[in-house]
Amino acid sequence: MKYLKLITLIAIMSLSGCAGKPFITPSTQQVIELPQADKAQIIFLNPANSISGAFLVGLYDVKGEDKTFYGMLGSKTMMVQNVEPGHHLFMSHTTLPSVATFLNADVEAGKRYYVLLRFVYGNGFQLRPIKAELDGKFNPEFSPQNPEFDSWLEELKLVDQTEQVSVWYKDYKTNVDEAQAEAWTQWQSKDDSQKGQLTLGKDDFLTPKITRL
Repeated sequence: MKYLKLITLIAIMSLSGCAGKPFITPSTQQVIELPQADKAQIIFLNPANSISGAFLVGLYDVKGEDKTFYGMLGSKTMMVQNVEPGHHLFMSHTTLPSVATFLNADVEAGKRYYVLLRFVYGNGFQLRPIKAELDGKFNPEFSPQNPEFDSWLEELKLVDQTEQVSVWYKDYKTNVDEAQAEAWTQWQSKDDSQKGQLTLGKDDFLTPKITRL
């Protein structure tokens, strides 16, 4: 327990920014607009508690040698991204330890998709697709049948990114790149079944009861 408290304290201190300025703040706009007709809408959900959620999670869209930094999520927060339809490779990254994970995605315009950030002790946050239908290979935890799913959509807060996020990324980009390279090696070693659990397909779009429209 003492070790966990120490790691949590280090995480908070390392991510608190200069002069204690926050990285993210609650958005004044808590309404999720409908997906745009020419874009796919991805909603990233981080229901982690205040302990595991102390480790802010960076989210990225990787395209070959380049990547787009979407920003960070903390405890009980969510992020909405409207992306081009087609293939994407989403990535999460935590600083302590410096760990990255991937989610493969093939998404359709005009549809809404959900991705759960799952805390894995000592190994950052795994990106898990929320899938409408289960075929026996996927844990019901990562489906709309999860009894907590509707409460996540009601309770998690949209956040705004502050200037500290850009400052952090400039300072830590090398660490992110190194974690990405290691994660890619691990990804390539996975078999088709393992990759399938970490793949968001075109038909995995959802229209949940809780829309916040």
